[in-house]
Amino acid sequence: MERSKGLLVYFFYIILVLTWGSSFILMKIGLQYYSPAQVATIRQVSALIILFGFAVFYIRKIPIKKLGYVLLSGLLVMFIPAYLFCYAETGISSSIAGILNALTPAFTLIVGAAFFKQKIFKMQLLGWQSALLVLACLFW
Repeated sequence: MERSKGLLVYFFYIILVLTWGSSFILMKIGLQYYSPAQVATIRQVSALIILFGFAVFYIRKIPIKKLGYVLLSGLLVMFIPAYLFCYAETGISSSIAGILNALTPAFTLIVGAAFFKQKIFKMQLLGWQSALLVLACLFW
């Protein structure tokens, strides 16, 4: 039973990797036929359709006082970047866009330490070093 559960986790991980990785090339293909705003809107509406059931169920659990923060977070983390990535891919390759997106945790670590005086832990540094390695390979 435990082995099949482990295999199921790897299966879902592979699906996630393929979905996440293919999104940048699919944006580039979509930009051949649609404007950046149209491609981003198609992505957003698709996500809305797929996640609508979860949203209706879980939105009731969010305290009213925190709803504004949740909406702001959605704008800053999902809505605005979707449009910015589509506009960016009109001038850069999809592989560069994907790499820059993968560096988001490293940039978050830097901003948190520099502007919010957050303490950096050893495991965070390990992840940051791997992000720097990606950058070094990119610009080599």
